[in-house]
Amino acid sequence: MVKKRLEGRIPGAFNDSLALNLAKRLAFFPLYMDQVSSFIESTKMALDQFDQICPGISDDELQCLSPDSLWHSSSVAQAIEAPIVMKLDRETRRVLATISFFDPDQIPEKLLISATGEVPVLSTAFRSKQVLLSLARYSLIYLDVGEIRQDRCISLHRLVRDAALRLEPNPQAIFDDAVKLLRDRFPLHGLARDHMVEQWDECETFQPHVLALHRQYQEIKAKECLQASFDFIELVYSCAWYVLTG
Repeated sequence: MVKKRLEGRIPGAFNDSLALNLAKRLAFFPLYMDQVSSFIESTKMALDQFDQICPGISDDELQCLSPDSLWHSSSVAQAIEAPIVMKLDRETRRVLATISFFDPDQIPEKLLISATGEVPVLSTAFRSKQVLLSLARYSLIYLDVGEIRQDRCISLHRLVRDAALRLEPNPQAIFDDAVKLLRDRFPLHGLARDHMVEQWDECETFQPHVLALHRQYQEIKAKECLQASFDFIELVYSCAWYVLTG
């Protein structure tokens, strides 16, 4: 897998050992390897040169690399921002930012279809597929394209998530979209209090994404104005009841 993703995209002789060490540092995350490969390719570096200037670089260190850093213009973080700003259309950027409110690992594809049609860009399976394929084309998401099944998932790297949220000019709108998508899927707490038993699998599937949405809400609200809606409060309450009783 390492050789397939790196060989042919970087200049000079391919060094299996260096490539393997690099992949280990990137936790073998496919999207991260694609982004680093793109960065090496764009700077025309040989693999050993990249290895020398970035010894021991970690995911956490890259996430802390802010745009005002001296190193940002030559970083993988900046290489990720470029396609978000320059190559994606407005609707696709908005969807990426909406996805970034969810847990970045194993996001059910069905979560990205608006069951009520309240999120127009994701109102049908066809429109959702077009957007996801556009994001996958630039390696901004990793799409599980294996056996077609109802629970097919996507993933995105945390650097992509952070960049998408940082570059979004209207966080309130995308936050509201994320709430609508999750509220369509997560079983809400009812008076009978039996839905957690009847729909246990659904609760477990979407619980991490409700928790991630709440974390992102807290982080963004600490920096700028973000209003919580009744729908958001009801969603978090239902998830909290599940966590406490599960």
